Amino acid sequence: MKSIESLVSLSARVDFECRTLPLVSQSRRLVREGPVTEMMDFSLKETERSVYLHLFNDYLLLSLNKEGGRFTVIDHAPVSELRAENCRVKLHSLEKNLFRLHLNKKALLLSTDTQGDKLRWISAVSRPHPVIDYSAEQDFTQMQCVRAFVAHQPDELSLEKAEVILVHQQSSDGWVEGTRLSDRHRGWTPESHLETIASLRVRQRNLLDALKITTATAAV
Repeated sequence: MKSIESLVSLSARVDFECRTLPLVSQSRRLVREGPVTEMMDFSLKETERSVYLHLFNDYLLLSLNKEGGRFTVIDHAPVSELRAENCRVKLHSLEKNLFRLHLNKKALLLSTDTQGDKLRWISAVSRPHPVIDYSAEQDFTQMQCVRAFVAHQPDELSLEKAEVILVHQQSSDGWVEGTRLSDRHRGWTPESHLETIASLRVRQRNLLDALKITTATAAV
């Protein structure tokens, strides 16, 4: 119900400069949203502009943020046609948190304030993620929650104390993307709430326990 209410609220605050897309749908849910900077053609007077992304499980909206919490959608695309990739270049001799977003046969060069935001956007666009095979003989980095964390954004992962995650990547500004071993839910958690598990024996035991849970759940 909350998801539908949010979509109804957003629909009332959106104007379409491109082809109209009905926003309210029972199956639609928000994955991530927020502002990014689009790096424009440097031959133009305006070399960058602020744009706003609404990424749902089925569509992405690219908008200009207007006064009063309103948005003008300038482009949209189904997530099946999206692709995001890291971009390591220097602009004006400065390192920026850049990534390329491919949609509708064009590539946008986007910049974020932090490395964490960049990695979170790339990960969100790259869904669905590959299924982890706990039975494979791979020694992934694992971290244990030492202080409970409550998610504030759709791409974040709430954790209770002592829960363990399999680490996929970490940002330089203190965010960790991981999969919770108990139920395979994936998301981002602040590194300050986590502690690396150094013992190989403990990591192997955690994977074995996770495999048992997965096998038992599949058999029900």
